[in-house]
Amino acid sequence: MAINPIASARAVNEQFLRHQLIAFPLADEAVSRQADEGIRSPAKAFRVGPRIRDLVTQEVLHPAFPGIVEYHDLVAHQDPGSSIREPAEGDEGHGA
Repeated sequence: MAINPIASARAVNEQFLRHQLIAFPLADEAVSRQADEGIRSPAKAFRVGPRIRDLVTQEVLHPAFPGIVEYHDLVAHQDPGSSIREPAEGDEGHGA
């Protein structure tokens, strides 16, 4: 059985945050609700990068990629101008 590292990491993070709220409950109900909502729909921690669909169209990513990942965008630090595009541009320093 294949393990999805993205889904696994998300589950571990959600479990840990729920545990923190149970182990250390907040006295203020409004703050407690905000913390609970933050677990269910956390703000994006990173700036949004290029859309995966666009990278497939540009032939930077394989057409199967959108069916593998659970998200539609990369994050900015995954900028295709650096690590993703290099192998796709045929740099002889990559691969065997």
